[in-house]
Amino acid sequence: MKKCWIFILFILISASVGAKDYNASLFGIKSNGTTNNTSSIQKAIDYISEHGGGTLVFYVGRYLTGTVQLKSNVYIMLEEGAVLLGSSSPYDYKNALGMQAIIVADGQYNVGISGKGVVKGSGSLLVKNTEKLLAAGYMKTNMKPGLVAFSNCTNVSVSALNLWNTAYTALALTNCKDVRIDGISIDGKNIPSSAGILVTHCKWVTMQHMFIKVMQQPITKMNNQNVSIQHSITDKGTLLSES
Repeated sequence: MKKCWIFILFILISASVGAKDYNASLFGIKSNGTTNNTSSIQKAIDYISEHGGGTLVFYVGRYLTGTVQLKSNVYIMLEEGAVLLGSSSPYDYKNALGMQAIIVADGQYNVGISGKGVVKGSGSLLVKNTEKLLAAGYMKTNMKPGLVAFSNCTNVSVSALNLWNTAYTALALTNCKDVRIDGISIDGKNIPSSAGILVTHCKWVTMQHMFIKVMQQPITKMNNQNVSIQHSITDKGTLLSES
């Protein structure tokens, strides 16, 4: 019996050690709003994932980035005053397994984003730059990067977060299970193409305490199972429901 308790204690200690917080600045990630941090943020995520998981913490500042891919057991925390700023160049958004966004994850588990900070898109400027490149023939397809996109993921959480200035869909969830969205604010800043949340082919999704202000659909749902929406509202005072 004593050996059993020792083993359990070892497991608990190992889990707590693995769940570390990592300051973004330790990985050379710059908060000046002009340095493109895509590769540095990705290296930080990869390092945390390879070392048992944990949370990458961003403190006050503006962190410019293109697409980064979240890995299993890795969380992002944006403290109040921290802004994860999406690039205005469509070339900085990679087609990661069919998704384009600032933060993407595909086939991962135990992932999420939280904090009182902001994930902010480049909005109308990104749309304008994309249209110019399409018209000049430098781009063949019209990419529509959002802010956050999860696909084929399990145990996903997005909480107490601001998602602002999205040119397209702020948060996309595709074929995910065990999802918790709580206390987020989405503001499309009156961009005509801005949309809120897309949920397709997901199971066991709980969404609550949300505020959504966009020009297109606040929530689009298709072919899901057990999706719950509570205590959520649009800027026009319309209650968001499960139907």
